[in-house]
Amino acid sequence: MAQANRIDGHTLSWVKSEIDSTMNNARQALEAYVETPDDESQLRFCLNYLHQVYGTLQMVELYGAGMLAQELETMAQALIDKQVKNPNDAYEVMIRGMMQLPDYLEKLQQGQLDYPIVLLPLLNDLRAARSAALLSESALFSPNLEVDAPIPMESAEDSITTLTRKFRHAYHLGLLNWFRNHDVGTAFKRISAVIEKIRPAANDPDTSRVLWAASGVVEALRDKGIESSVAIKLLLGQLDREFKKIIDGGEFALSAEPPKDLLKNLLYYVASARSIGPRVSELKNAFQLAEMMPDTETLERARADLSAPNAALMRTVSTVLMEDLTQVKDNLDVFVRTEERDPQVLNELCEKLNQMSDTLDMLGFGDQRMVLQDQVGILSAMSQGEREINETELMDVAGALLNIETVLNEPTGVHAQDEEEDADSDESILRQFTNPEQRKLVKHVVDEVKVDLNNIKEVFNDYSRVPRNVNVLKDVPEFLDRIRGSLNMLTLERASQILLSTSHYVQQQILNSNARPETTTLDLLADTISSVEYYLESLTESWGHP
Repeated sequence: MAQANRIDGHTLSWVKSEIDSTMNNARQALEAYVETPDDESQLRFCLNYLHQVYGTLQMVELYGAGMLAQELETMAQALIDKQVKNPNDAYEVMIRGMMQLPDYLEKLQQGQLDYPIVLLPLLNDLRAARSAALLSESALFSPNLEVDAPIPMESAEDSITTLTRKFRHAYHLGLLNWFRNHDVGTAFKRISAVIEKIRPAANDPDTSRVLWAASGVVEALRDKGIESSVAIKLLLGQLDREFKKIIDGGEFALSAEPPKDLLKNLLYYVASARSIGPRVSELKNAFQLAEMMPDTETLERARADLSAPNAALMRTVSTVLMEDLTQVKDNLDVFVRTEERDPQVLNELCEKLNQMSDTLDMLGFGDQRMVLQDQVGILSAMSQGEREINETELMDVAGALLNIETVLNEPTGVHAQDEEEDADSDESILRQFTNPEQRKLVKHVVDEVKVDLNNIKEVFNDYSRVPRNVNVLKDVPEFLDRIRGSLNMLTLERASQILLSTSHYVQQQILNSNARPETTTLDLLADTISSVEYYLESLTESWGHP
């Protein structure tokens, strides 16, 4: 499902800890199997854990994350069935997927939409590791294919069969020039002209839709809204095969087997077009394509965000890397102090540093990886005798390793600033306050308000158990007015107005009249209080749109 879902932050918070724990168990089971491949029970444990995660994600309708969990589960089953040619590649990409799934869910908690396309590179890596067909981005794109094409203003001169037979050769010439990269602008004009000549004669809805979508793709190509690619050339070549069917089978030849895949793929490229020509705009509006997939900038930003590790993973990996760095530094120190220096020791240190380099790269520490690679080059040259073993240079290497250790020793490494920005990137009231002390005060006010709201809910619970004891509600209006004062201070007028209505109801309809509200009314009052509580949490806890 390609349409992005806005996530219920409370629901995701409820299941995420369970998913993280289960995914961690799955990763540990896989790692145990990698160490002891004869123990297949560990791989089956891994499969069961992944199945649990997939089921949970389906239950809460997180389809993008669910696709990733399903691919991981399928890979585990393929390993059990001995259907993977290179298991080592499979292990590597599975571990990566198991680490990125919690990251992806973390981004959803912070307000990112559930775009399956964000995960496409990882999904394809998983599929490639088991020699399965790759997903195209359009496979994750599901528009409504039943939208009726508009009737062209010009009337048809002849039947579609006659027109297709008449202009197909011109279409071939346009394709040929385009494929040969010869006078491409004229080629696009010729292809577009043929489609526009044939469209008015299309009485079959399926044929009409395909021609409509194809005209949008050609317009986008002509306006440089999309780049020419093998895939697009293939699609417009497939359109020619549909022309052949019409010539051979008549105007309703396509209705027997409507070319839905062709239509969907054509619409995908219209949706991804950067141009705003009349036909592209018309198709985007009619098929609501903007809602089907993110724009390119959003997609690239989401993939970049996903490539950054979450805080928990950073703490774990940083600890391991720092231990390895300490060990390398100690070994280097011993090497420097030894009179008879064995170059093989440096070679072994290079192997260790290369492994650490790969880990830094995976976690997005590009600068630190480059520094580490430079040190590997120096030590490797010394171990091979290409460079003199120089004590000063060895100390410089140790100093570079110390600098990397310092970066990793920060609470969130080089991503600390990014995570701080992420925490405040939602549509939060905190954005109004630039001073850190002001932000701290706002958070404190909201926390106090949530305590008062919780107390009010407890009072309503007491009242629901003993409805005759109206006195338990006597302080509720005062509580609500105090909360409203805090909300007004934060300019949260809508939430304040809701609590004002609640206060009036309690005072006038319950306390002043001694009436006993029905159970459904009490439930609505509780829901009202809870909704304000959740609203405040969404403002301060990075749930996305409040």
